[in-house]
Amino acid sequence: MTTSGTNHLRQTSAAGTTIGESQWTAGTPTAPGPTVAKELLRQLPGSMAGPELVVSNNPETVTGPGWLMQHARTTANRGGTARALSGTFPLYLYHQNSTGGTAYLHVLASNPGSSAVTVSARGSAWTNADKPLVQDPAQRAGTGPCHAVSADWAAGSLRTYLSPTSVAPKKVVQVARIPMTGSILDGLSRSPRAAGSTRTP
Repeated sequence: MTTSGTNHLRQTSAAGTTIGESQWTAGTPTAPGPTVAKELLRQLPGSMAGPELVVSNNPETVTGPGWLMQHARTTANRGGTARALSGTFPLYLYHQNSTGGTAYLHVLASNPGSSAVTVSARGSAWTNADKPLVQDPAQRAGTGPCHAVSADWAAGSLRTYLSPTSVAPKKVVQVARIPMTGSILDGLSRSPRAAGSTRTP
């Protein structure tokens, strides 16, 4: 969170309280803007609930071919152990393309079980070539790939990346192939399965 917006929080409040208008003051947008001091950040209310969120963001910057995130392999610098996923789970993607050209992000799912599973995926993904992020902070609101993904989910305007597909035991299916035509990719998909468990290699 940065303070480079038109409004700034001028005091902290206890967790669970409502933040009223009186706690905000108008400010002049700055770019890129200072980072909010750690002691001024407030804990979000509530607790963790729902399915596990799978995040692909480390490494954030893509410089060439390779694995960005793996659940199915035991590569030491990618988790170290295989981790099967089951049920319906969200997959969040955020990467920056520094290859100097168009790169392709592939989402794969494998079936480690002994019987077939059905896999499908719906969601939203955009690059800043599709949805440019306005550089002027005063005009930035409602622009960029991150906003476009959020707006799609809020409106229920999701794309089908993979229709229900049967995956045989020990086989892999490509769930999505997303062209990274710009320097930023942001995406969120929901991947349900009918039975068994899957892994995202």
